[in-house]
Amino acid sequence: MQFTKSIFMYARGEEVVSMQDLLSSLNEEYNFTNRKIESTGYFGFDTVHIVRDFQNFFGLPPSGAFDYQTWYTAETKYGDMIRNLQKQSPPSKPEPKWANQRKW
Repeated sequence: MQFTKSIFMYARGEEVVSMQDLLSSLNEEYNFTNRKIESTGYFGFDTVHIVRDFQNFFGLPPSGAFDYQTWYTAETKYGDMIRNLQKQSPPSKPEPKWANQRKW
């Protein structure tokens, strides 16, 4: 998700869906809210509270708006999350040579 402008309450559209998807993914890793995050494309009261929960959790001013600082923190944390997942997944091991030489 690329930052183009701050997103505020009552906004609608694909930018809101992208923001909600990003927050949902981050919540799976960081558990910053107990609220259910749905990608509705509408920035209503529920989304404002989720954004504030995110902002509070990461030490940002809890405005409820998805501004540049919030976006930057979310993107940074998402990158960290992906890098950590890549480190955790073991490299695939080649199949031993004898595996295809069964005589049964």
